Amino acid sequence: MEVAEINNKEKCFAKWKKIKNKGIVSYIAKMSIIYYSIAYFIIWVLIIPSIDNNPTFKFINNDTFSTKLNFYIIIAPLFGMLMGYIKYKRFEKKYE
Repeated sequence: MEVAEINNKEKCFAKWKKIKNKGIVSYIAKMSIIYYSIAYFIIWVLIIPSIDNNPTFKFINNDTFSTKLNFYIIIAPLFGMLMGYIKYKRFEKKYE
């Protein structure tokens, strides 16, 4: 069991070294904006309004939806960059 834990730690450390070699900007651009931003965008623009209104997607034709869409197109990437920066710093602290 200890060998498996060591191998897992070594794999995580090797993965971190690859991430660090590419740099923080690359990490934020790739991981944060793509993963965090898209997830945040989908949750707040599509899922939450459908729960509030009804399970159909009739709310898309609503003026409020277009306002929210424009707002979250700006907010989602900023949220993704913030989350990516925080995660990068946690990795940095953990492995160094």
